[in-house]
Amino acid sequence: MRLVGIGVVLSAVAAYVASTVVWPAYYWMADLRVYRAGGRIVLSAGRPLYDGPVLGLDMEFTYPPFAAVVFAPLAVLPLGLVKVLWIVLCAACLYGTVRIVLARLIGSRHRDIAVLAVLMSGALMFVEPVRSTVSFGQINLLLMLIVVADLTGSRTSRWRGIGVGIATGIKLTPAIFILYLLLARRFRAAAVAGGAFAGTVAVGLLCAPRDSTDYWGGVFLDADRVGYARNVTNQSLRGLMARTFDTDTPPQLLWVLSAAALATLGLALAVRASRQGHEVLGVALCGLTGVVIAPHSWGHHWVWVVPLIVHLAVTAWRSRDRAAGFALAATYLTMLAWPVKMHPIRPSTGIYGLEGLPSWLSVLTENVWVIGFGILLAYFASACRRGRLNVVEPRVPSRNVVAPDRYPAGHVAHPRRRTGRT
Repeated sequence: MRLVGIGVVLSAVAAYVASTVVWPAYYWMADLRVYRAGGRIVLSAGRPLYDGPVLGLDMEFTYPPFAAVVFAPLAVLPLGLVKVLWIVLCAACLYGTVRIVLARLIGSRHRDIAVLAVLMSGALMFVEPVRSTVSFGQINLLLMLIVVADLTGSRTSRWRGIGVGIATGIKLTPAIFILYLLLARRFRAAAVAGGAFAGTVAVGLLCAPRDSTDYWGGVFLDADRVGYARNVTNQSLRGLMARTFDTDTPPQLLWVLSAAALATLGLALAVRASRQGHEVLGVALCGLTGVVIAPHSWGHHWVWVVPLIVHLAVTAWRSRDRAAGFALAATYLTMLAWPVKMHPIRPSTGIYGLEGLPSWLSVLTENVWVIGFGILLAYFASACRRGRLNVVEPRVPSRNVVAPDRYPAGHVAHPRRRTGRT
């Protein structure tokens, strides 16, 4: 394992160096610079955090004040060192997520799990959500790792939900997992998540009281601060509507009703998958549902395809399911970072950025991820209903189960029954 870790770090650094030489866009890491700028403002207690751009002419800080507190250490380190550390962090988070998902799907004692995790992480480095997360210096891979580690662990852990709450405090999008926990009737985990999120709000209020008042007083509701809705890289339901109506302000009521309906379908399927023993699938579908219904979802927000692709790969491998294999190939190819732009500003992009296509085909490619999500929902709904998700995840040991070696030879260990007695 030590050699695997060293290999991941060296590969990440080599990829970073090669990328800065071939594609200078990797060297820019615009969002990472915004994080450092937000941290610098909190440290200096200077101008308000949300009073205009913090970097360049139009790049504003759109995260909660707690995030700026978390990013503060980045402001005191040299930018070059921060970039190197960030690329290593992204590679490590990708590997960590794949490793956790594989351990849940095939068992943590599988002899080839480390090798499989490295190979799959290498293949997933070429999907657009991962590529753009690294290129922009985004935090999505770290948040995904925190949530996956939190929700796929032991259900009896008293700390389950704390990762979701902290991730929500850094970036509001993981808040959908609190609703997921409520719908799955995991009320204690939902309460822990809510409490952890409240703690992040308190930390932000303590460290940046004026900025916290501004943000929670209404700034967080202003979706236009993130960007233009029609932008083709906004692969969300609202982005699809904006491009359909050719306006940056699509009908609000139509979007709210459509998003609510899609959220209901996505979360219902996620909860059903979880109850059938497919926790990884439930978490992945919940994450993707949150991405689609958000006002703005750039390409790097779609990192939740990572656990989904791993789930499809294991399902196709272990059950020889052709439908799962087809879904895997279609999802991976659709999510690839297609090299359609070989210039310094945008070295590659998702398939939604393909140009020179007929107008009828452009409508499909510009909204391909949102459309693809709808197709995946239909596929998994059918698979759950017919019981075709044959790869049931091994149950994570709980504290209620006594180890077999504590019993005499020949004795069968059973879970302790709750009797109501203390």
